[in-house]
Order: sequence, then structure tokens, then C-alpha cells
Amino acid sequence: MSTILFDRVIFGPVHSRRLGLSLGVNLLPTDNKLCNFDCIYCECGWGKHGFKPRFNTREEVRTLLRAKLREMAAAGTPPDVITFAGNGEPTMHPQFEEIISDTIAVRDELCPSAKVSVLSNATMIGRDNVRRALLKVDNNILKLDSALDETVRLIDQPRGRAGVAETVRLMKLFGGRLIVQTMFLRGMYDGRRVDNTTEAEVSTWLELIREVAPQQVMIYTIDRETPAHGLEKIPLGELMRIGARVEALGIPCSVSGATDHPSTPDSKPNPEEYPDSGAALHGAPSRSPNKPEVPRESTGGGRSNDLRPRSPPAGGTGTRQTGPRGNARTETAGRHMPRPATGGAGKSRAGKDARNAYCEK
Repeated sequence: MSTILFDRVIFGPVHSRRLGLSLGVNLLPTDNKLCNFDCIYCECGWGKHGFKPRFNTREEVRTLLRAKLREMAAAGTPPDVITFAGNGEPTMHPQFEEIISDTIAVRDELCPSAKVSVLSNATMIGRDNVRRALLKVDNNILKLDSALDETVRLIDQPRGRAGVAETVRLMKLFGGRLIVQTMFLRGMYDGRRVDNTTEAEVSTWLELIREVAPQQVMIYTIDRETPAHGLEKIPLGELMRIGARVEALGIPCSVSGATDHPSTPDSKPNPEEYPDSGAALHGAPSRSPNKPEVPRESTGGGRSNDLRPRSPPAGGTGTRQTGPRGNARTETAGRHMPRPATGGAGKSRAGKDARNAYCEK
């Protein structure tokens, strides 16, 4: 199967389903995945062992980011958001806090309207410097794929020993200044049933969401090829029902998923029940109406099937939540662009013509 690595430090900009016009930052090696998770749905493929990690340097990141932002500002198309993603877990970088400070300074100088987002698996938030850095950004997006340790070990395959209880304890230290993201999926892996959508799973997960009390929850499902075979995406209607239960807690929830219902070939969603619109983070608009359109590219890859760029559905535009907590509307992502053919097995590189995607961990 085809998986993707980003061969650039700064990639994009791309049209993200929820972040708007987004410029990606990869702090990790350009020739290997570097992550302390090995998620069965990760589009960077399986992690490799035995190689010496090489992080992109602070100076390199600052210089390349400044050049790209200057170029975008001069063209009149500043990004809506600068997103730290790439080939693994960005908070593993030894100078993560310093790089975040540099990014904010460059952003304030050249593109002050842009948000700064970090997509993290939350494994490093026990470090004071990582928490300080994440509290500086606009969108601190942390993963919680299940409330059950056994399920996390099966889906995310963490390399450390910290369990869900410790992750939740550390999440609470942010005092609500975080966005929790969860990948819902089911299927078979390594001879075992994978399903974090059962009532036992969802109800326990909701209890932790209530306890963490984030500013927002983002739920999504598989949208691209995965290194593990036999995984299934969750129908949009099912995700919407989970999202409604989140909002019943008084927490805004965005939902991203395919609008098709795979149960029968001819079944179609009710457009009134599941509006076919692009979704954006609260506070991160899809694209300002007065910005020129930026061409979308149709190839590329991402880490976890989520923030891949998509064109808006026909007749639809991005939406965002503007109401107070408890009154926000669950958002849905629209239909996605067709996936290009990958042309066989192996790992492809996201180069000049395929630099248009990255996604949540």
C-alpha cells in the first residue's frame, strides 16, 4: 500500500477540511517517521527502528517559515493557520518550545491574522516546556482515541507505558485550553477486533471528555489508506450521533467524515439531516471571503487520515462555530476530492507536487 512522508520542512499551503488555508511545519526527519505512537491508521506508515533521529534545526525552521510567510503575504494569500504536523510527533523535538516562540514572533511580524496549531498525540505533555509551548498556541490539539488502555494499545500502539489515566490528568493541567481529537474506526487488526464505537467505549470516553472539559472536541474517521489492512471508516450519521452526545455536555464538537453510508450501495444521506459542508475549527475560518482562491492539489498524504486537504462540496462553504459553549452546532465535513491512484505498494514521498496534505495524529 502507499504511505506518505513529507520531504520538506515547510509544506503547503493546503486547504484543510477544518483549519482553512493551512501552512504545514514538519520538525521531524524528512526520510523517516519519528513518533512514539505507531498508529494502525497512520498514513506515514509503520515506524522504523534502529535509525538515529535527525530533527530539523530551529534555525532552519525559522528561516524557511519566514521566507514562505513573506512570500504568501506579498501574494495577498496569508495562511489562516500554521500547523505543526509532519512525519510523526512534533513535541518530541528538543527545541519545541523555542520553535513555537520563533513561529509566533514570525507570524506576528508577517501574517498576524494566522493561527498557530499543533497536532499532538499528547505523549509529551508531562514535560513542563512542552506544556508551556502548547499554552502559547491558538489551537492545542491533543489525541485521545479511547478511554480504555487496552484499546489505546491496540489502535495507537504507544511505545511508552503511560496510560489513559495519566494522559487525562495531564490534559486537565491545561485548564480547558485544549482541543481533544479522536479517531473512530473499527475492523480487524492482527487477528483482533478493533472497535472504539461500542456503547461501552463511547460512554467511557464521554466521561473523560466531561472530566477534561476541553474548549472543543474533534471527531473523525479513516479517510485514506492505512498501514493496517481490514480497517473500516465510520458512517457520518454514526459520528454525528457521537458528536451530539459531546455537545450535550456543553462542549462544541466538530465532525469530519464521508457522507456516504456504506451499509448499502444505494443508500444516500439525507442532506437536511447531515448538511454537506466543510468544517473549520472554532476560531479558525476555512478561508476569508475576500481571499483569492488558491489552487488545490489532488495528491499527497497525511499522517492520520484527517486534515487532508479537500475541496468544498458543490454549493457548500466552510462553517465554524460561533455560539457559546453548549449552543454550538455540530459541524460536518463535506464530500472529499477523489483519491488519486497510488500505483502499487511502497512508500511514496510528498514532494513538490504532493506537498498538499497533513493530518492529525
